[in-house]
Amino acid sequence: MDFSRYNIYVKGNDVVTIFNTFTSALVQLNNDSFENLLTSDTNSETEEKLLAMGILVNNRNDEIQKYKYIQYSRMFRNNQMLLYICPTMNCNFSCSYCFEAGNKTKINMSTEVEDAIVRFISQNKNKKISIIWFGGEPLLNVDTIKNITDRLNKEQINYSSSMITNGSLLTKHAVDILKTISIEFIQISMDGTKAVHDIRRHFRSGKGSFDAIIEGINRILSDTSIPITVQVAIDKTNYQEYEKLLSYFNNNFSSYMDEKRIQLNFNVVKDRTNFDTQGTCMSHQDYFHYLTRLNKLNLKHKMDLFLPKMSQPCMYNTVGAYAITPDGEIYKCIEHVGNPQKSVGNILKENISLSGLATCMFKNNYLENTECMNCPVLPICGGGCPLDREADGGENNVACSFYKKYIDQILSCFSL
Repeated sequence: MDFSRYNIYVKGNDVVTIFNTFTSALVQLNNDSFENLLTSDTNSETEEKLLAMGILVNNRNDEIQKYKYIQYSRMFRNNQMLLYICPTMNCNFSCSYCFEAGNKTKINMSTEVEDAIVRFISQNKNKKISIIWFGGEPLLNVDTIKNITDRLNKEQINYSSSMITNGSLLTKHAVDILKTISIEFIQISMDGTKAVHDIRRHFRSGKGSFDAIIEGINRILSDTSIPITVQVAIDKTNYQEYEKLLSYFNNNFSSYMDEKRIQLNFNVVKDRTNFDTQGTCMSHQDYFHYLTRLNKLNLKHKMDLFLPKMSQPCMYNTVGAYAITPDGEIYKCIEHVGNPQKSVGNILKENISLSGLATCMFKNNYLENTECMNCPVLPICGGGCPLDREADGGENNVACSFYKKYIDQILSCFSL
């Protein structure tokens, strides 16, 4: 019997806190109990409990194999299909940090591509199907969304759907359509309160979009039952905007916030595509300081500091997960949409490259990386972003999670 390689330890004056990143078990032991573990030939009751929790293991190599089995099972799970469908790559915004900036076109999806998508989904109708309407800005071509939806419904294909939108085109016409196409939730991107948001997320004309988004949110809330998630992008220049926007929604949409019809989350803007010429993106250290700062604020409905669960494989490493663009090109990552060099097939040709899929799945595979497999944060890191691993050439540089350095400090914020 031994300690798990995936334990994180924080030692205090009287207790040791242990978090296992594989099983998500969290325990505190007094120092004497901790020091006396594994010192006798007879397993104690405490040791048996810790063994069941994964804090202790019979064989450290076995737990590596168990983790790999779980992840490969998820990666090759063939009873599900996830499709990001882009009815258009056009967008009415001009955001400086957009990862699609060089790939935006004014192409709308043709009837032929619609037909091919419906055929493809029909061929997989026995699977659990999830559709995410994406773009560009998907509501610039809401009629295609309705066309595909109506045809799927006519063929009695069961699926779930959601949408990622900039929120500026939630007009009465668009909302009337959304009410008929079984959207389960909408994610709207915002960058803060009006003054900051309008500078960062504006129409191509330069006009701010905050008022149009709030008008659209009001329309969704009053005319439908669709839940809304507002995703706030923060960097060094607007890191206080998440809490400011949260206060705005708590004050102006209080009942909807209480009912969780609206939820506010945030993500940090990282220098993923080398656009950070001004040094505004957050480093791992910046992100940690922001999390601990936010954790001290007394804000209703905020995102609380949490201990992460085991990560799931992303679409890049998962069978049956694709992004489809208006010209029918098929991609394995939404960050690749619109870049033909990254295409793995075309829906019109009903062909997906096996070698392309294999490359996405296995090139720079973290599950075959010795350093990764022995890293205590591996289960919550999941090897990091595959695109970062590709940029690293299989090395552990950019791809390494910030948890590798900061999980013990996050753990120190928790007490049982």
